[in-house]
Amino acid sequence: MKKFFTPRVIILHIATINLLLLALVFIILRKTDVVFFSPIGETIQVINSLFSKPPKRVVYGYLPYWMLNNSKYIEYDKLTDIAYFSLKVDENGNFVEKDAEGNVEDGFKNWKESEKLKKVIEYSKLWKIRFSLTITGENDESIDAFLSCRKCWDALLANVKQELDAKSIKDLNIDFEHADETTEEVSDAYALFVKFMNDSLDETFQDSRVVVASFADSYKRKRVTNPTKLAEASDALFVMAYDFHQPTSENAGPVAPINGSPEKYDYDVSNAIKDYKKYVSEHKLILGVPYYGYNFLIEKPEPDSKRVIGNPSNGYSISQYYAMIKDNKNIPLEKAVWDPTSETPYLIYNSQENGALRVLHFENEESLKKKYDIVLDENLLGVGLWALGYDGDYEEFWDALSDKFKN
Repeated sequence: MKKFFTPRVIILHIATINLLLLALVFIILRKTDVVFFSPIGETIQVINSLFSKPPKRVVYGYLPYWMLNNSKYIEYDKLTDIAYFSLKVDENGNFVEKDAEGNVEDGFKNWKESEKLKKVIEYSKLWKIRFSLTITGENDESIDAFLSCRKCWDALLANVKQELDAKSIKDLNIDFEHADETTEEVSDAYALFVKFMNDSLDETFQDSRVVVASFADSYKRKRVTNPTKLAEASDALFVMAYDFHQPTSENAGPVAPINGSPEKYDYDVSNAIKDYKKYVSEHKLILGVPYYGYNFLIEKPEPDSKRVIGNPSNGYSISQYYAMIKDNKNIPLEKAVWDPTSETPYLIYNSQENGALRVLHFENEESLKKKYDIVLDENLLGVGLWALGYDGDYEEFWDALSDKFKN
């Protein structure tokens, strides 16, 4: 009997299929704005993107300039949006190019010059991920001065359009974080500014998306972010559902407790989302989650112990992103305990360096999944990540996203 599938025939078939795939890759790349960085790397990315489905919810990740070295670990199939963080805005509506000491502002420098950022933007286009520029206020005084200067809005709009055009993108993230409480006049001006930017960019780009970062406790405190008005002015709100405790807090505690308020904590994630949903459509809410923790110097071996003021001898209460925690061999993570109220892990231990008593409150795969369940159960627009790169080359946070949002 004649053999139809000889080794030679099989090899020819495989070669033909590979050539067809390569041809398809080149056709796709010609129809996009993707630039070749390495033929093999681009080919793999294109082939993977062909067979990938986007997540079933918005997955919106901030990429800070100081994490660009970790951008090589981004798993694009798990994301829908990436927002570069950030360009600072001065009171006149110009981007801050140099700091007070005359040094080049790192966020500006990386935006203009980073090859790693350029690659992330090109990969985002390939994977059909929306890429945004984030603009931030310098400080409270500068924000107030800018918001009261109507012609400065026009200046900023022109500057933003120029930068978006230069990168062939059209989306914007606005993150003006007024550290202190403020007046209704200021928060109203902020909402009007956001509407101005959103309407203007839509007029220019037709389907531009403007997302605004909003404090989790905006319905408890007089914040610059008035969610009710900002939701009407923007396309979505990134609810910063973290920093419920900070290194300066009187007591140690979880960064993003799901429950515990008001009996145990002043506020929590569940109550924040409940308050938001009273006034804002769930379809405009992105639940921001932390990829970091806080390591507190404490008085007693208790998770919510009073914080001790640090010194050079005993150290200080500090922030630590996930990869730092995992990489630190002096932190016995295997002894971490799960808190059923906050639904987050914590670890009480003595520092190997100086014996100081510490408690580390952080997030892991399980605590993040609990927060992702809120997104699904409350039918929110999606989840937001602060921040891409904080998990280094560890896979578990990507696995959590895939487990909950894979389409």
